[in-house]
Amino acid sequence: MAVSLELEISLPSGKRKKIEANSMEDLKARSQEAFNMGVLRLCGCGSGDFSDLAQGTAFQAIVVKVCLASTSTAFVLYSYSDIVSWGSPHSGGQMSAAIKSQLRHRKITEVVGTDDAFAAVLADGSVLTWGSLEYGGDISSVQHQLRNVVKVHSARGAFCALRGDGSAPRASDDLMSDVRYFIES
Repeated sequence: MAVSLELEISLPSGKRKKIEANSMEDLKARSQEAFNMGVLRLCGCGSGDFSDLAQGTAFQAIVVKVCLASTSTAFVLYSYSDIVSWGSPHSGGQMSAAIKSQLRHRKITEVVGTDDAFAAVLADGSVLTWGSLEYGGDISSVQHQLRNVVKVHSARGAFCALRGDGSAPRASDDLMSDVRYFIES
């Protein structure tokens, strides 16, 4: 028989609720329902084992923004620290083991898609891509320039990164002279 505990959950805004639950999953679901918020991450759970909790234990709940990005035949659902993809492998629906490994324990700020590839901007300003090589899935030729990236935009078959200093990595001098003129004007 599951033990039921009354626990206090608070949001950073200061709003608090007492929630009765009999498992971590139950606590999370009831917290989301009580605050009428889709996805909450509970902080201060210690080991995460419900049996380790005591009556009246207090938690901080953080609202997690969940975002969706797509290519022509694949999707990515992501939050700040989690990501999952599905759909056509050619269009980025399956991340390679190398990409999964590089994304593990990294903070994701944005994911965008071209027709057949995804680009993820990480909190450290780096960028990872996967999917069709012809549609932006291979950035190895400019990877060394992708530092301090704050935003990535996509077109049908390419990505453009904007760095924190307002510059964009040079794909070619002709293309970038137009960009420099726009920024300096």
